[in-house]
Amino acid sequence: MLSRMRSAFSSRLPLSHNSIGPTLGKATVDGVCTPPTPIPNEHRATLDLSSETGPDWLVNEGNFGENCVLAWDRRYESPELRLRVTSPRARKQPRRDVRIEIGSVIGGVHVNVIGMSSTLRIGYCKRFNCNIDLGMDSLVEIGDDCTAGSVRMMTARGVMRIGRDCMISGQVIANAGIHHALVDIAAATPKVVPQRMNMAFGDHVWLGQSSYIVGKAQIGSGSVIGAASIVAGRVPANAVAVGNPAVVKKTDITWAREPDRMDEGFDAYMSAYQQSHANTPSGAEQVPPTTERTVSR
Repeated sequence: MLSRMRSAFSSRLPLSHNSIGPTLGKATVDGVCTPPTPIPNEHRATLDLSSETGPDWLVNEGNFGENCVLAWDRRYESPELRLRVTSPRARKQPRRDVRIEIGSVIGGVHVNVIGMSSTLRIGYCKRFNCNIDLGMDSLVEIGDDCTAGSVRMMTARGVMRIGRDCMISGQVIANAGIHHALVDIAAATPKVVPQRMNMAFGDHVWLGQSSYIVGKAQIGSGSVIGAASIVAGRVPANAVAVGNPAVVKKTDITWAREPDRMDEGFDAYMSAYQQSHANTPSGAEQVPPTTERTVSR
């Protein structure tokens, strides 16, 4: 019974060749990737996190004040979704200006709202298990058709964007948070160094087991990050990068979820990739073949 429900639910999730975005095939994602599909207004359900009792799949343990809203697509409420929303108990001041939007998810999502003025948008995903520390002045976007075994995401004073059809393995950490200051003491008067994180993964990216993505990492569409690798810089599109720090080992390569065949996600990615290359003007800069190099900072 449960498998039939899962199959029926997954079959309703959108995945089309034409909706994977224009950034495929670029040398790097440059902070741009396909955003999650917005929830249609006619199917949008909302909840005031500060006062209302939510649906059965929601556990609301946060201290929320004004303008804190949860929105979801009422068509895709799944018995397999478990959403837990919390905020630090040591901080008595209610969180304000927090927005969480979920198209559809199968799995466990824990959002710990650390700061104010923050937004989380999750598209129409399949199985996705994550713990998200949503800090002050931050934005997290997770595109449609992504999957995650288990991932911890941390943001504060920054942006984290994950493109469409990404596959995140278990025990992965993505840290785009600024929690402490850097102070420049070279001048006569010490001053705080301005910082803001902008992390992005392109479409159809695979993050291997226990990989660690940090800071301003930019991972190009179609790429693979090896198990236990650490990425803090840029990875070109359609590349395999492994190690600490991550080193590009192969280029002109991508991946598919099935071990012995090219699946629907691969077909959609390649269709968009080929279309992107067909529209690239002759003489435009291309990623040169590489053997091995450290990912640029």
